[in-house]
Amino acid sequence: MQLRKASDTSTIIAQNNIIRFNLERGVICLNSTNITIDSNLLENFECVACSDNSYTQIINNIFLGHVHAISFSGNSISVLRYNTIQEGTWGVSCYNESTVTIDENLISDNDVAIECYSPNSTVISRNILRGNGVAVGCGLLSNPLIGGKLTDANTIKNSGVAIRNSTSNVINAKFNYWGTTNPSEIGQLMENIGGGSIDYIPFVSNLDTEQIIGDTSGNGAITAYDAALILQYVVGIINKFPSSLTPSPGDGVPRRYSLSIPKVTAKVGEIVRVPILIEDATGLLAGGISLRYDETVLRPLRALPTEQFNGTYWKSNIALENEVRFAFAAIEPMAGSGEFITVEFEVVGTEGITSPLFLSVDLPGSLSVTSHHSFIIVLPRQSRLLQNYPNPFNPETWIPYWLSQDTLVAIQIYNTKGKLIRTLHLGNQNAGIYTTKDKAVYWDGRDSLSEKVASGVYFYTLLAGEFRATRKMVILK
Repeated sequence: MQLRKASDTSTIIAQNNIIRFNLERGVICLNSTNITIDSNLLENFECVACSDNSYTQIINNIFLGHVHAISFSGNSISVLRYNTIQEGTWGVSCYNESTVTIDENLISDNDVAIECYSPNSTVISRNILRGNGVAVGCGLLSNPLIGGKLTDANTIKNSGVAIRNSTSNVINAKFNYWGTTNPSEIGQLMENIGGGSIDYIPFVSNLDTEQIIGDTSGNGAITAYDAALILQYVVGIINKFPSSLTPSPGDGVPRRYSLSIPKVTAKVGEIVRVPILIEDATGLLAGGISLRYDETVLRPLRALPTEQFNGTYWKSNIALENEVRFAFAAIEPMAGSGEFITVEFEVVGTEGITSPLFLSVDLPGSLSVTSHHSFIIVLPRQSRLLQNYPNPFNPETWIPYWLSQDTLVAIQIYNTKGKLIRTLHLGNQNAGIYTTKDKAVYWDGRDSLSEKVASGVYFYTLLAGEFRATRKMVILK
């Protein structure tokens, strides 16, 4: 999908798409175009590329299994907010003179979460960077602002390197949560290899402000109006509580909250539980949670709270189109972590697809709220071997397949004489969809002796437990 300007003031919206399995880029933004990329699922070699003076807003998307999820270059100006970027090589790459705001995203399980090159203007704030090899890399002349003030602090945890500075600059990373308050442990997360330094402090504390328990209206009292607001939220009349917009008097302590949904797998016809997890519910008093889904894939059955909601007033609604809503007000401040709310669905969609789950959260009186989207993979009922791509090819190709159950997997390659020339052992793999380049089987066109094979027709066989299937492919040189 290539997005170019129709006029100097043209606006393009790419919304609610599933863009996947392209060999090159999923979305290209060029030439002074005002572009909004909203609520899409993208699985590509390179998902989004922005350059040439484009202005782009990228919000509420899910990026999976990429080499580059998003790259910014040229004189592009971009805002990246409320996205989930995970399980790839590079999450966000900022080049040249690009100006990028990276705010309130979940970027996890990538080799590199964010990489900055050249003198670009990059502001990184209020993100969760978790389980990455490198959380933020600073190269060439770059000098990003990483959590520049208290209210912009990022959570950077479980990464091999928190910040890698390859420049001679002093990188401002003062206000961030590092997953530990031990200065020595934090120091070990920093890597200076260019002569510069990293300016950080070991710990960021919360601010003290006030809030009345159960006051969703923000009027300083608990009344029937607060219960009415909960009902208005769950039926979709309002999307935010009034106290989210104005300060609430009282004696509460505003905090940062983070809610997420794990990756879910199920087969057509099954009942699946989708848990909504909270990192820490301490001090939580009231709020609303919205979960959007694809009704062609899932049919909601019920939404239920966990024991953390004992003594609270709550309501849920599964009758909205493509959305489940849940709202509550607590008698006293809540506590705990882990599973917060569970939504049960019946899986009605087509096997072999990945369908996004979009989470939106409003918690009145909180310092900030981060919600992390996820997806459900509808597992195949039967294993399948798909056609390799590209085909014909020279010299490399990828072999996609589906697995209906956990099993040992191997690919055997034969010539037209039936001679086995190569076996690719993949080990034990989970049931799922293995079709993108980072998951499909890669063959470099060489035999078991590492010799390049000749042009011609070859056959490849998938061995997955008791499953066997064979297809044909062609090498053209």
